[in-house]
Amino acid sequence: MKDSFFSISKASFWQATPEELVPDVSFVPSLLRRKLSLLEKAALKVVSDIGGSQGQPVVFASRHGEWRQTFRLLRELCTEGTVSPAGFSLAVHNATPGVLSLVEKNQAPYTAVAADESTLEVGLLEALMMPEGAILVYAEESVPDFYQSVYPHPFETHALALKIESGSMYKWKIGSNSTAITASELFRFWQKKNSQLSGCLLSFERSK
Repeated sequence: MKDSFFSISKASFWQATPEELVPDVSFVPSLLRRKLSLLEKAALKVVSDIGGSQGQPVVFASRHGEWRQTFRLLRELCTEGTVSPAGFSLAVHNATPGVLSLVEKNQAPYTAVAADESTLEVGLLEALMMPEGAILVYAEESVPDFYQSVYPHPFETHALALKIESGSMYKWKIGSNSTAITASELFRFWQKKNSQLSGCLLSFERSK
């Protein structure tokens, strides 16, 4: 089988901390900024950090998407028997890449993926299949209180953006690990120039 290679020219990772619970997105016009969810702000922050999408295709990956907004809609449906059309439009899985394309005036295609714990790896695989390169954006909101009991290991809101290009920086193949790659692990792999990283779907080896 022929080896497959790619490069990551830029990357950014953001995670909420007690000092910074919400990312700075002051570059977004105030009228739109007031309507943004935390997930959208995190995604916009990391994409801005790598210089924007610059007219490239965007792959947005999120295991849970707008689950806080979705929970509010479900509660509204149970109590009132109906949901707000505007609220529903903001809860769909491709709402975040849609907002990203609006803010950046990017007319290139975008796609949104979710694949349980392998969501990040599936999103990366989707980006690798685009011969012209792509911007991979991965974002997750922290666990809502209602779901805390089924998430024994809660996580903070975080986001990752990678500029995927053709090149020979990394060799990739199908992975065989028992656990999936996390966003912070993938960012550290790029940042610290580690030699290998393996997940349950993909594995990477630095070639130079």
